[in-house]
Amino acid sequence: GKDGVLKEWCDRVGRDRNAIERSYHAGPVIIRSSRSAAEHVLTMQFRGLGVERRGGGLAGPPEYLADWLAPYIALGFSNLYFDLLPPYDRETLQRLAYDVRPMLVALDSGPDAAPTPVPRV
Repeated sequence: GKDGVLKEWCDRVGRDRNAIERSYHAGPVIIRSSRSAAEHVLTMQFRGLGVERRGGGLAGPPEYLADWLAPYIALGFSNLYFDLLPPYDRETLQRLAYDVRPMLVALDSGPDAAPTPVPRV
């Protein structure tokens, strides 16, 4: 995949691929306690924009998002970007910061890592 291409080019030019800052854009996101509730909210947000949702977006409980994003963390992605559709969802913002982020930090730093403080949203 793309990671193999990056590794090949870095090897070819003598660059440490771990020195490259990697970013991933996950698209629209909604977090709720159940996947069905999150899917419903995200679908309604798309409809509010006058767009029919045909898949896409990340919707579910915090554990689902962390599991879905874990392979990107394992590959060295340090920046994750999400789209928040109107009306902007305070619950999703809070759960990204307080639930999902600590799970991803633990994956990136190992089980004994202290979580980085997150400002209140």
